[in-house]
Amino acid sequence: MLLIIELKSLNARNGQRAFVEGVAEKLASYDGSVTLKTFDPEILTNIRHAMPDRPRGILAENTRSAEWRRQFGVMERFILRNMLHWPRTRPDFISYGVHSLPAPAPWIMRHLFGVPVMTWTVRTADDRAAAARYADQIVFEGFDPDRI
Repeated sequence: MLLIIELKSLNARNGQRAFVEGVAEKLASYDGSVTLKTFDPEILTNIRHAMPDRPRGILAENTRSAEWRRQFGVMERFILRNMLHWPRTRPDFISYGVHSLPAPAPWIMRHLFGVPVMTWTVRTADDRAAAARYADQIVFEGFDPDRI
């Protein structure tokens, strides 16, 4: 079984290096399969350096909501939405919001570079249909996706 750990950022601009290094220390003695993911490119960069052999992913979405506008400027949202941090962070997979698909960045990464796309949070038959078209795996809630 694969354990997926999402690391949340308290301050999206500092990458929380000590926190990530502490997670790396704890996971050093873990024998199971584990991958890490985060919305924060700075945390992802720190994961890449602290745990280079662990699979890592970036969470993303369209960043056009009021919540994103409050937290980030126009350019930061553009960078996050289009994953322009890619050369620095080099995620092994993308976890993209189902209601933000289709989107150029995950399409390019999936079709041109073979990077798997996971989508979240699938709750309806329509979400499931979008996920089947634009993603390789889903995070679902409230139903059995095999019964749709």
